[in-house]
Amino acid sequence: MASSVQKEPLVKGGHRRFPDKLPSTFTSSTMPCIYENTIILAATHPSITSANQTKDGWFISDFYAFNYLLKGQGQEQKWLTAADPEKLVQKYGPYLHGNPYEERKTCLDREMLDRNQLTPVTVVHSSEMIREFLDEAKRASELAKRTQAPLLLLVFCHGLPNHHLCLDDGNKSKGLSIVRLKAFLEPGARITLVTTACYSGGWATTPELNTTTMAAAGVKDDPYEGQSDAWGPSQSIGRACGSIFASTIFQTLSSVTSPMLDTRQSSQSSHQESLQPDQPTGQQTLTYNSFCQSVLDTCQNKVTRLSEYQHFTFSAQDDAWDFSWTGRTGIPLSYFEDRWKALKSHPYTGPEDMRALRNTDPQNPIFAIRDPNQTGGGQSGEDQNIIETMTAHIARGRTKEMARIFHSTCPGDWTKGDQVALSCTLFCFYQLDQQPECAGMIQSVIRFRWEAALLADLIVEMFVLPVPRQEICIMWDWHFWLNEYQQKTSTSRSEVMERWSTISMALEDSFNFPCLEQQGPRFRRPMYYVIAALIEAEKPEDETTAIIDAIRELLKDAQAFQNHRVYENTEVQRTGREWLKSIGRRARKSLSPRRRASTTESVSC
Repeated sequence: MASSVQKEPLVKGGHRRFPDKLPSTFTSSTMPCIYENTIILAATHPSITSANQTKDGWFISDFYAFNYLLKGQGQEQKWLTAADPEKLVQKYGPYLHGNPYEERKTCLDREMLDRNQLTPVTVVHSSEMIREFLDEAKRASELAKRTQAPLLLLVFCHGLPNHHLCLDDGNKSKGLSIVRLKAFLEPGARITLVTTACYSGGWATTPELNTTTMAAAGVKDDPYEGQSDAWGPSQSIGRACGSIFASTIFQTLSSVTSPMLDTRQSSQSSHQESLQPDQPTGQQTLTYNSFCQSVLDTCQNKVTRLSEYQHFTFSAQDDAWDFSWTGRTGIPLSYFEDRWKALKSHPYTGPEDMRALRNTDPQNPIFAIRDPNQTGGGQSGEDQNIIETMTAHIARGRTKEMARIFHSTCPGDWTKGDQVALSCTLFCFYQLDQQPECAGMIQSVIRFRWEAALLADLIVEMFVLPVPRQEICIMWDWHFWLNEYQQKTSTSRSEVMERWSTISMALEDSFNFPCLEQQGPRFRRPMYYVIAALIEAEKPEDETTAIIDAIRELLKDAQAFQNHRVYENTEVQRTGREWLKSIGRRARKSLSPRRRASTTESVSC
C-alpha cells in the first residue's frame, strides 16, 4: 500500500453543489463501501413504432444492455418500457450495441428472451409513462431510505433544453421536470441518476435536486455540450446501436486494470488489479471522483477519438466526491467484463476502406477526424457546386439524390440525439432503398433545412460578417471552428461560450421558425452559424447589438413567410429561389448600407 494518499482535482464535468465548502483536490482512493441491496428503477420512452432501429431504437439498445448487465443485482428492479420486447424482436429483429465499425454486442433478441437472460420488463402506455415512473420512484425512494439502500435511476430518452426528460413518446414538447421528480422522491434517500438524455447536465447542476448524477450531455443549448451522441448508422441496415455514453460506462465497469495502480506498482505486480476487486483494499478502491475520471479516460482511450466532443456531466450527492464509487453510485458489484464478453458478438463486415476512414475507435491509426465524404471544403468552388446540384434536384423532385447529398452535409450533427432518427432514415432511403413511404417527409425536411441554411448565408453576407471557416452554413464544421478560433485568438473556451450564450439568448426566438412535424426536429445550425460569425466579427458591444436587432427584424419576414407556407401550403411546393429572393428584396430596405450590391443574385437557389 502506498505511504501517502494520492490527491487529484475535481473531474472535468464535475459540478460542485457547495463550492465554498469543498477542497481544491480530492483523494483518489478510499475504503470500500459495497451494497448488495441496491434498488434499480429504469425507464425508456420508445413505442413499438418509434423503437424502429432506424429511429429511436438506440435508446432500446441502451436500456436492454444495462438490463442484461444488472440482472440479478440488488434487492429489487423495475424496468419500464412502452414497447413489448417480444413484439420488438418479432418486428425488428435483434438489437445491437456499440460502434458500427467494430464488434457490436447483441443486447436483445429472441434467444435472450427465451433463455431468460434479461430482467422482465413492465410495459406501460406512453401517455402513462411519466406518471408510472413517478409512482415507482416515490415507492422505491421510500424503500431505499427505510432499508438504507442506494436507489439507482436509469433514464433513456430524449431531453429538452429546459432539461425535461421526454418519457412520453407522444409528447415531444413537454416531459418530466426536475421539480416534479423532486416532489416524489423521499428526502434523505441515497439516489443516483444515470441518463443519456440531451441537456441532461441540467440534472447534475440544478440546486433543486441533491442526487448523484452521471449525465451524457451538458447543460447549455449550444452545439458543443447540449446534446448527447449515439453511434452512427450501420452500413448493413442503417441502424444506430446505442449511445457513446453507455458504451463508455460499460467499458469502464468492465475494466480489467485499475487506474489506481501507478507505474511503479504495476511493474512490481505480476498481474493487473481489477477496478473493484472482490476483496478490495483502501488503495484499490476508487473514490467517486476517480471513477468519473476513469469514465472520461475510458472514453478517450477505448471508445472514441472524438472524446473531446463528449460533455459528460457529474455530480455527487452532498458533494461526497471522496466516497467509494460503489457506495456513491449504488451500482451493484458484478462480473461486468465476463457478462459483457458472454453476449453474442457481431463483427464489422463492410468495406475496409470505409472502416478505416470513419471508424473513430482510438486504436484505428488511419482515422482522420475530417471525413471528406461527410464535410465540406472552401466556399468558392465545392460549396458553390453543391448548392447548384441540390437546387437542381429540389426543382426536379429527385428525392433520393437530395437525400444522398444532404446526408453528406451538416458535419457533426448526425449523431446528436434528436438528429439520429433522421440520419438513419436518410441512409436507409438512399442507400438501402428502404422506407419509400418517407419520400414526402424527406423532401419537406431537406427543403426546409436547405433554405434555412441559405438564409443564414444571406445574413452573413448582407451584414459583411466573417464567414466561419470560409464554409457555407450547410457545410460548416463547428467542431473545428471552435478549436481554430480559440487557437487563433488565444481565447479560452469559457470566454467563447459566454459570448455565445449572450448572442444566443438574443437570437433564440427569431430563429425559431414555425414548421410542420414532418419537417423534422428543430434545426439549430443556421442560428449557430450566425452566432459564430458575430463572435468572429469582434465588434463593439453597441454595434453587435445593432446588428442583432436588424437580424431580428429580417427574421420576422422569414418567420411570416414560413408561417404562410406551413399553414397555407403544407406541400411546400415553391423552390428555395422564390423564398430567398423574397426575403432578400424586403430585407435590403432596412439593412446596413455596407451590404454587397449583388447579395440576392449571389445566392444560387
